[in-house]
Amino acid sequence: MSIISGLHITPTATAILNINGNKKVGSNIGNGAVDAALNALKSVVPEKITLEEYRLEAITGGSDALCQVSVKMTNEDGIKALGKSVGPDIVMTSVNAAIEAINKLRKISKEGKTK
Repeated sequence: MSIISGLHITPTATAILNINGNKKVGSNIGNGAVDAALNALKSVVPEKITLEEYRLEAITGGSDALCQVSVKMTNEDGIKALGKSVGPDIVMTSVNAAIEAINKLRKISKEGKTK
């Protein structure tokens, strides 16, 4: 994940993911670094996935605080999955939480198609 954000700069992110053994690259913009990163992730995933809920909490104090991010995402079939991550970087912790939720949704979708 590569993210560019700053004053008078449109936040932009590029995601590189391994999906079913294939390298996929996608870029997107957003209202901030987290929004751009999550939009880039969604641009790479073949299924339509929507972010329903995003929660960010500081779990320690100071400028180097750990944060916890929880996301709820929904796929095109209306199935919801929760992703959580803890880390020192808000953007990458958000990305990791989203990837966890996306992986859960893709697994549920794949299992449903094999039944």
